[in-house]
Amino acid sequence: MRKTLFGVVLVCLMAFPVAKVIAAPSGNPEVQLLKQRQKQERKDLKMRERYLKQSMKAQNLSPALRAQAKHQMEKEKRALREKQKNEMQELKDRLRLNKESQKLYGR
Repeated sequence: MRKTLFGVVLVCLMAFPVAKVIAAPSGNPEVQLLKQRQKQERKDLKMRERYLKQSMKAQNLSPALRAQAKHQMEKEKRALREKQKNEMQELKDRLRLNKESQKLYGR
């Protein structure tokens, strides 16, 4: 019984520091912040889309208006995807330039 308890405690003590190392965020904090913000933007867009669908079901709308609303949501989704892609590329370019300038000037 003691051996088992000691083994369990030993495994727990060894596993917790490893878990912290594995769970620690890696990479640039700017990239992490941008990804977090973009994730929230996508979540907000999904919620708006869900609420629009619910309101369209509750109302008696013509098929043309439904198609128009659906088209508008798809357009917003494409625009958000493109915007986020451009933001990430601009950040990567800026980080690359900073890294190259640090190598050149030895900072």
